[in-house]
Amino acid sequence: MRSKTAHDPQVLSAGTSIAVRCHLNCPWSAGFEVEEAVLVDDEVNYRIRSTRSSRVLPAVLGADYIRRLGRRRPDLTVSRRRELERTST
Repeated sequence: MRSKTAHDPQVLSAGTSIAVRCHLNCPWSAGFEVEEAVLVDDEVNYRIRSTRSSRVLPAVLGADYIRRLGRRRPDLTVSRRRELERTST
């Protein structure tokens, strides 16, 4: 593994507050932050730290298992409904 050095806007920076999950069907758990982004087989993965204990977790997680807090994707159904309401009046 080597540290990600490029300033790619898609890569979360150290200190970013995140939620994690242990597998794709698990609920999200808050209380973590990015320690560093690392490349594993040319894929960006993350070393993470618990904000409660300040310990860095031993596992490196892929991007599918973490998400930035406070930036959820909008519900497209609700957005589309609002757009239709605006155009119909």
